[in-house]
Amino acid sequence: MPRQHFRWVIPGICMLAGALFLGLSPRPAATQSATVPSPLAIQLPVANRGENHLRPAAPPSLRLLGERLSAATCAALARQLPPFTTEGLSIAPNQIGANRSVREDWLAQPRQLGTVRSKTGGDMLTGYAAALTSPRAAALRLHFEGVDLPPGAELYVYGAADNTVSGPYTGRGPFGSGEFWTDVLAGETAVVEWLAPAGRTAPFRVTEVAHIWDSPLPPTVKTTGKVEGSGPEAGACNLDAMCGPEPEKDSVARIVFQTSGGTSVCTGTVLATRSNDFAPFFLTANHCVSTAAEAQSVQAFWFYRTTACNSGVVSSNFFRSPTGATLLQTNAPSDHTLLEILGVIPRNLFHAGWDINPRPDGTNVFALHHPDGGTPISQPQLSFLRRSLGTLAGQNTNCGGSTGLQGGYRVNWNQGVTEPGSSGSGIWYSTSQGSFLIGVLSCGPAACGVPPSQRFDNYGKFSVFAPSINSFLDGGSDDAFEPNNSRAEARFVTLPVNANNLVVKEVSEDWYAIQATTGARILATINFTHNFGDINMQLYRNQESQPIAISNSTSNSETIDFTNTGPANLFFLRVFLFNDTRNTYQMSLNVTGGAPPPPPSTVGCFRPSDGFVYQRFSNTPGFADNSFFYGQAGDRPIAGDWNGDGIDTVGIFRNGTFFLKNSNSPGFADLSFAYGSAGDIPLAGDWDGDGVDTIGVYRNGTFFLRNSNSAGNPDIIVNYGTPTDLPIVGDWDGNRTTTVGCFRPSNGFCYIRNSNTSGFADSDFFYGQAGDIPVAGDWTGKGFDSIGVYRQGVFFLRNSNSAGFADIQVNYGSPGDIPIVGRWR
Repeated sequence: MPRQHFRWVIPGICMLAGALFLGLSPRPAATQSATVPSPLAIQLPVANRGENHLRPAAPPSLRLLGERLSAATCAALARQLPPFTTEGLSIAPNQIGANRSVREDWLAQPRQLGTVRSKTGGDMLTGYAAALTSPRAAALRLHFEGVDLPPGAELYVYGAADNTVSGPYTGRGPFGSGEFWTDVLAGETAVVEWLAPAGRTAPFRVTEVAHIWDSPLPPTVKTTGKVEGSGPEAGACNLDAMCGPEPEKDSVARIVFQTSGGTSVCTGTVLATRSNDFAPFFLTANHCVSTAAEAQSVQAFWFYRTTACNSGVVSSNFFRSPTGATLLQTNAPSDHTLLEILGVIPRNLFHAGWDINPRPDGTNVFALHHPDGGTPISQPQLSFLRRSLGTLAGQNTNCGGSTGLQGGYRVNWNQGVTEPGSSGSGIWYSTSQGSFLIGVLSCGPAACGVPPSQRFDNYGKFSVFAPSINSFLDGGSDDAFEPNNSRAEARFVTLPVNANNLVVKEVSEDWYAIQATTGARILATINFTHNFGDINMQLYRNQESQPIAISNSTSNSETIDFTNTGPANLFFLRVFLFNDTRNTYQMSLNVTGGAPPPPPSTVGCFRPSDGFVYQRFSNTPGFADNSFFYGQAGDRPIAGDWNGDGIDTVGIFRNGTFFLKNSNSPGFADLSFAYGSAGDIPLAGDWDGDGVDTIGVYRNGTFFLRNSNSAGNPDIIVNYGTPTDLPIVGDWDGNRTTTVGCFRPSNGFCYIRNSNTSGFADSDFFYGQAGDIPVAGDWTGKGFDSIGVYRQGVFFLRNSNSAGFADIQVNYGSPGDIPIVGRWR
């Protein structure tokens, strides 16, 4: 079998500022750059980064019957609860629903839908459906407990009056606890469908349902099953946000969540981060959401607004994130809560800027909020996004009762007000460089029709609680495989991989590199929650532009199972988000079977003082595994596979003549011929990919390469670099062909090409320091060559062609030795 690739060594210099740390240039976000008026404030332009993808889930009825259950079928199937009554309930100002107990036996006799083979194995699963009606509800939420779905089983939920299906839920549910609240399900009837082995009871319980009414925030409660209101959901003095110029309207969401008392609503804002990574960090009030359980029940509704200024018509293009959030930080005295929204968020949100500095009285501000209790699926739809204009008029205001705010801003309103349901929304001040959030709504008497003395509200200060959320403002966390955001930065992994809590972002895909020989099987599986971001996988062979395998289902896992029928090669696994900005996943990755992989390149050195070559068979310190006399002072050593037997052997270049050996032993040269001139820098590599290394020279910015080890004219001439650059060559992309590169002492950068042609660098990076000698080799058998440097008896080797610390450090040789590397056996 032909060899994969080769490497060679030349004396040279690789400059670097600092020992072995390689500097990294700042990398901008995908399409945005931050405008930073001061070091303590940040504001981003509109994040117009793509469409809002949310691929619908296919419930068992659609897959088994060819269509979802009709409304009539759902009505006939449903177990009906007694009429809902609110007698005796204490309704909070932002409450829109109450919890009802449900007998467990409503799931005891579900309708069978048919059978289907499991996606994850050969087992047959039966589809089931059950339904529940809470009369006269505008919407429902179901509380699942004891969820423990066997492998391959799936659970889906939807409202009979809605087109949106929630799921699939698998295992122990989205939080791994067996408990969760569903999305808001439109209508009075909720449908539950699941796939499970036949003959088993439902592997979950639903013992509680949230009954959401049509007319939120009632001033009185009656016993008729309908909550009576005395007026519209939002007063007439509220201003339509679509009449304002603020792009921050795309950062605000209505949130629905569960408390011990039932279903409630508030408002909140998605924030920018210093790293511009579009992390879904969401700011609201502590008196809205203050516990981890409440956070897990949060569902966000985005773009809940009118079609145009004062149109009075609510846009149908709203976006609902699947339920789920993580409580990151909360505090009652400042009345703030920071959440990480787990459900998919739109990619064209505006991530709002903020300022950690306090602002003085007299500062003009605007607010964006959802007054009272409606959602986009409520009737009538009157809680669409509003704006209010006011002025800071106090620096130390407090709130009593349930909010407990201390030391907040007072805002006097000039136009518009806020109302219950607006809680948790932000206020911003504006500059020529953008607008900056400085507060979160806590309490206040403002409402349409109140006297001017009561047209004010109190806000928690961002400047007060910013230190407690500062680490999140830097950006979302990532995993230990970073940086691996592109094929060029792919992480070469040690197999097998079984990794948890991996992070993939919209602006930071994950790439993994593996080598597979002929007949080897590549098996990659990722597990995640589809509702928290649809993660897909693609497998690429080497530098090919199109993937050779794809996994892009709508389930909670993706698998690629590929057998390499071609020659040994380098493969890249791409893990990326189809939608959303961030999700976490578990991954198992392994390569099994196939021919044995090629051995790694290992270190060696040539000692001019005695003419000996000292070779190591591993990249570790120790005595030479093989040593022999070959060459003399003034010779330039090289190494290559001169006869295609898969073993690198030594050679020397002396005053325009090459002397090559086909064994690593003393003796006369097996090949000797003239090529080049005294002063040229000798090269060795497989320029044409035929499995045999041949020679070349570098002269004043030009490579002269031969495809045979003989005298003659060059077969390839490449103008690359400048007269003062130093050459370095290797199989940089794993395609079994050696290509050119150079090191530029003037700036410490390496510039490498993936073809033996002139042009711009395919990769450039900073590595080494003055006086280092660069080397190139496949240090771990990963499938391609990467750089290293030799410094006064120490090798510093990188496993990727990028800036960074050395992955391998080998103390070998003495000051004055010349490094030489190869596959010695």
